[in-house]
Amino acid sequence: MSVRLNPGSCSLSLQELMMADAEQVWRFFPFTQDAFDARMQLIYDNYVRDNQDPDVFAADLQFPLAKIIGNVLQFAPFNQLDGAWLRHITPDGPLANINELLFRIRMDELGDGNVEQNHANVYTDLLRSVNIYLPDLHTRAYADYPALLNSSFTTTVFLLAISEFNDEFFPELLGMTLELEWGSVSLPRQVNQLIAYGITPQYYKLHVGIDNASEGHGAIAKEAVEMYLQMVRQQDGEDAMQTAWKRIWNGYVAFGTLGSLGADLAELPTPQDQGPSDLWNQMAAMIASKAQYASLMHGDIMLGENRLNDWFEDPFGLLEALQEAGIVVPGNLDSPIFRLMGFNGPMYKVFNDEQQRLWQRWVLSLPSTQGKRPPRLKAYKKGEAQSAVYNNMRIVVDMLRARQQGATGHIVRLQGPDPKNPDQKTTMTIHEWFNLGANLVGDNQKEQLREADDLLLKALSDEATAGSSSVTC
Repeated sequence: MSVRLNPGSCSLSLQELMMADAEQVWRFFPFTQDAFDARMQLIYDNYVRDNQDPDVFAADLQFPLAKIIGNVLQFAPFNQLDGAWLRHITPDGPLANINELLFRIRMDELGDGNVEQNHANVYTDLLRSVNIYLPDLHTRAYADYPALLNSSFTTTVFLLAISEFNDEFFPELLGMTLELEWGSVSLPRQVNQLIAYGITPQYYKLHVGIDNASEGHGAIAKEAVEMYLQMVRQQDGEDAMQTAWKRIWNGYVAFGTLGSLGADLAELPTPQDQGPSDLWNQMAAMIASKAQYASLMHGDIMLGENRLNDWFEDPFGLLEALQEAGIVVPGNLDSPIFRLMGFNGPMYKVFNDEQQRLWQRWVLSLPSTQGKRPPRLKAYKKGEAQSAVYNNMRIVVDMLRARQQGATGHIVRLQGPDPKNPDQKTTMTIHEWFNLGANLVGDNQKEQLREADDLLLKALSDEATAGSSSVTC
């Protein structure tokens, strides 16, 4: 198991979570079987105490969703290498019993050959369920990923470095394994927290059983420590056994207290929860900001009774229509909309990370309003949508300017603003209106083109308003 601290409470170190018993938990003690059993039971009982404490549970739920998702991201380097500290633990050739015990843990972490049960893959699925798509783990791009804190790699680099020298640091690896596996009793906190936030808890849930201290990895790790110490005592005597035990305990404590990720996460600004009205307003503003191009990109795709392109004139209506079509499921971060934004979806990279988090917060807020518009929404400025449509029409005009040459239908004359005196009216053929934007000279051609487009669109608009009375041949 590579599970670390509770994603919601990872601003605390494990020592701080056990502050009432910190001295007893981490303090070194000479090995006897009774003393070892008692210390492991104390640590186990501390986890049980926290699991059953309603104040601890309440504290786990005080964080905004964005922080929970951010913490899931920061633990990716460690959990996507689940089991890697044991990667060289099994030598070629005849196998000792203690190596067989550790190899059983390693194989379980790898999913016993089942890709879907591979723990690193399960954590990757967790990341994708909250719309986090990291570069390939084995690339430089992963190490340089800007959203990952440097301290999120500390324990990962430590375990990879130690595992390169498993013969020299075998006692320390035993201690690391014990620290990692014995804490499975704390995992119901992670499971309950993620369920409360609407996030799939499968990664943590599977470890609740597989790492248990009775028959699972916790018990295996403890047995491996006892077997190793018994072997050293038999071969080299009591003093050598105590020396080996001190190294084991150093590995246990080092891995339990290593790094500054918890403190670094605590220093990050905590996003504030937002009410439904704020979220709907932000969503509408985001949709309006994309309307100029988005309203041209969806062809004849229908959403309800309207073309999807047309919905961009009514952002609030679009948000409701997405729910009615089942593309957004209130409260569910596995809604189809997020798959559309994923790597294999047609909306990949349409929204940046911040905008995707806004989508997530909005979807999670929907059950509180039954998916309907909450009160106190800002009046949506239709002018914004009209401006987007107008800009889109200018794009169409510029595309058609060269193609319209020779079109016989364009000998029709339209009345519109006089280019030389906009307060007056003039009548020209459609060819001539288009040609106002051709063969431009001077330094301000962009401005001249906009003015030409505006004149043509105004003439078309006047014709549409007046009907055929302003059209002559």
